[in-house]
Amino acid sequence: MASIRKLGSKWRAEIARGGVRRAKVFATKTEAKDRASRQEYQIVNGDRIAGAQKIDDIMDRNAQEISPSKRGHRWEMFRLEAMR
Repeated sequence: MASIRKLGSKWRAEIARGGVRRAKVFATKTEAKDRASRQEYQIVNGDRIAGAQKIDDIMDRNAQEISPSKRGHRWEMFRLEAMR
């Protein structure tokens, strides 16, 4: 749930959704509302899925760039595939 509060001459957008909390200060109330709704959407619709995709990309890059220079390259490739 997002809440917008006034802090002096600025506006603070606070989001608490699904155990995730985020807050940021903006110059205008409209900016704060827009940011709050975008952040809520990201939290609800796949913030965790994006993290899983990043891990998969990191493992792919490791397999292609770093593993070939190691002595146990073949076995490390087997381990990376098993972890996926």
